[in-house]
Amino acid sequence: MDARAWMLAWLAGSVREAASQRLWGLVVQAAEQRAMLDPLLTVVAGARVSELVECESAPVRVALFGALLEQALRALLRQSARRAVPG
Repeated sequence: MDARAWMLAWLAGSVREAASQRLWGLVVQAAEQRAMLDPLLTVVAGARVSELVECESAPVRVALFGALLEQALRALLRQSARRAVPG
């Protein structure tokens, strides 16, 4: 084998080895990430949904809910007061 052919074979081998190392690194990383994410998909006893689904929904602001409830009750009282007054 002449020097150019040897150099080409060596270069191809080193590129193949680097690609293989990168691929195995990605496979190991994916397996580690999957192991960390699997518990998020599990629905624990007594829960209706998984933790991942819980994270998807926006948190409910109690103060906002209270204000909306107050508005709805006031509207209901106004409506019932209109009905009570003979007109």
